[in-house]
Amino acid sequence: MKTFSSKGLKMNAVASEKKEPKREKNAIAIRRKILVSSRELFSEDGYQAATITRIREKADVSIATFYKYFDSKQSVLLALLEDERETYKSSISRAVEAAVDRPVAYVVSVVEALLDPPDDPKLKMLWREAIAATIVISADPDVGPQIRSDNEFYHRQLESAFDHLRSLGLLQPNAPVKALLGVVECVVAYGFQSYVCERYADRKSFLRQIRQQLSSILTPWLA
Repeated sequence: MKTFSSKGLKMNAVASEKKEPKREKNAIAIRRKILVSSRELFSEDGYQAATITRIREKADVSIATFYKYFDSKQSVLLALLEDERETYKSSISRAVEAAVDRPVAYVVSVVEALLDPPDDPKLKMLWREAIAATIVISADPDVGPQIRSDNEFYHRQLESAFDHLRSLGLLQPNAPVKALLGVVECVVAYGFQSYVCERYADRKSFLRQIRQQLSSILTPWLA
């Protein structure tokens, strides 16, 4: 009867520990390859034209491998949006927590960190496609909660910026903060959609317009 020594067991355990991180790294690399390929196709040809077949061919993965990481094209889009949010989370936090010299300029800086308006035409197309696709798929009961969660994240950041202004005594005590927040969100969301649809000459003119609009909204309520 074959037996195993404790030394052998320890060696097997070490080998297993070495293999596991390697597997994890491979899994992360494959997932990233699928996301990068999807991002490129969405920004070049649009969300509708980027089929799962085209995505997996560009990423050079089998259909079984694709479905190991994503259960649909929708889940790929949501993963891209989540990655985008995670990428800018630290810069958003810095903007929200920054010292306030001029309240309107402060809110604009938070908005700029939240949106990071792209200059690259392909990235603009990516955002056009993402906005259009999320409007359509938000009605899906399985997908809607994640999209709402994403929207709530951005809402909380703006809310934190308003709370920061209020804590510094820079908003009038009777300022209708919730109503102001809702108006700012509408203005910013519509403005960003217009920007990625090429209705502004460039990023600078878009931010200038946002600054003017936010000034009109906030100035009457500043302390």
